[in-house]
Amino acid sequence: MQSRLKRATPYDAASGVAAGLVGTTAMTAAMDGLERLLPPGEHEPIEPRQITDVLLCRGGLADSLTDEQKAALALASHFGYGATMGAMYGMFGRRLPLPSAARGAAFGLAVWAASYVGWLPALGILPPPPRRPAGRNGLLIATHLVWGAVTALVADSAQRQGSSLRPTQRRSVMPRRGGSGAAGVVGENGSSSGCPNGVTPWSMAR
Repeated sequence: MQSRLKRATPYDAASGVAAGLVGTTAMTAAMDGLERLLPPGEHEPIEPRQITDVLLCRGGLADSLTDEQKAALALASHFGYGATMGAMYGMFGRRLPLPSAARGAAFGLAVWAASYVGWLPALGILPPPPRRPAGRNGLLIATHLVWGAVTALVADSAQRQGSSLRPTQRRSVMPRRGGSGAAGVVGENGSSSGCPNGVTPWSMAR
């Protein structure tokens, strides 16, 4: 029995990267809006900036960059991570048996857990969620849900459009026997049809 799961293609990864960038844009806007709703004691630099500052300090580069350069580096890493996770969604996340928005939200929640419950605390870059303010945890979860839903909607739409442009049946060009030698279009069932004047076989197969 042939598996229903399709092998991931470069197009899946590329469309995921583009979708991840769109999702990160929406996520960043949501971060900015929700940050203003937090209590005064929970206002902090956004997490990508915190992560960047810690890594620069550990690398001994904190004093060699201006604040503007650090902000630009944090933004670039933020979008780079979003694009990378978008590629992961394009290749693997789309297999979850859920509607696009729900599937993306679930994937976004998984990204949050892997990052803020997993490798960031494990490397000592950020404290685990129980040691952080509840408002910031809520902000991060909500914005990852936004990222995931937007990324999935964009990636799945691109995937559908890409699939509609691919031919559904393989066709080959073979010479017709006994005729004038004009090319015919031969399908998988062996039937053939001549090409109208001025129409090439590959244009008919589209």
